[in-house]
Amino acid sequence: MRAGKLKHLVTIQSPTGTRDAVGERTTSWVDVDDVMAAIMPVKVEERFVAPQLRGSITHKLHIRYSSEIAGVDSTWRVVYGARAFTIDGVRDIEERHHMVELLCTEGLREE
Repeated sequence: MRAGKLKHLVTIQSPTGTRDAVGERTTSWVDVDDVMAAIMPVKVEERFVAPQLRGSITHKLHIRYSSEIAGVDSTWRVVYGARAFTIDGVRDIEERHHMVELLCTEGLREE
């Protein structure tokens, strides 16, 4: 991918969990790296859940491979401005450690 297509500065974050005094798990996010990315919308999906309509927008994000993001998986997320993308899948394009494709859903995962 040409460098000119990587025009969005995003933050890759990993979760870290702690337990409070009553044993409830609290998730906080740690910034791993700020990288340039290409953000490409793939599809829009709407579904009726309980008494409300929910929508999700699925995206592909392409970023350059680096040692900082080598451990990225589906528990991590990507933040772009006020938008958060949950990572659903990770693919090392052509298995060459050059470009990584993140398959994401916009919005936070319900736990």
